[in-house]
Amino acid sequence: YRNGKPVSFWPAFGSEDIPEMEFDGQTLTAINNEKTLKSWPAMSGKPGYQSRAATEIENHGPIPEGVWHLNPDELQTYSPEKESRSWRGPNGETPWQGGTRSWGNYRIRLEPDDFRTDTKHREGFYLHGGEVPGSAGCIDTTDSMDEVAKFIRASEYPMDIYVNYKYDDWNKRRK
Repeated sequence: YRNGKPVSFWPAFGSEDIPEMEFDGQTLTAINNEKTLKSWPAMSGKPGYQSRAATEIENHGPIPEGVWHLNPDELQTYSPEKESRSWRGPNGETPWQGGTRSWGNYRIRLEPDDFRTDTKHREGFYLHGGEVPGSAGCIDTTDSMDEVAKFIRASEYPMDIYVNYKYDDWNKRRK
């Protein structure tokens, strides 16, 4: 199994034809066969916590480095009734507290790769948009998420996001 789907789900021609993404703390980039398909501005962590050292700080620091999986079939679309704290959706979908201001119109759950990601004992990460830049650890593409969702929806297969921070503190751009 990979991303909850049997290996037989994956194309016979190999994984080189499945797009993947890279996130470096400032940019989310879609790649296929080492060719950049599209890039979007992105961030993770709350202001003042956007550094490699802060990845262990729950509800503040950025998503830990490693490999994260997403499944296009699990792309969630906002609707007003989903803001209620008592609302529960299919497959464990949780309320959209803060509505589109916090989440944007779309979000998708990120699952850690069991072998290539140290989650720092944190969980519940998403790729999402929203009006307010920054997050409690999710990858936030702010007003670009509609375009990111269109790209994800067009993918037939689950894909990986490789989180590898270019800088120790990307606000100060220090290595």
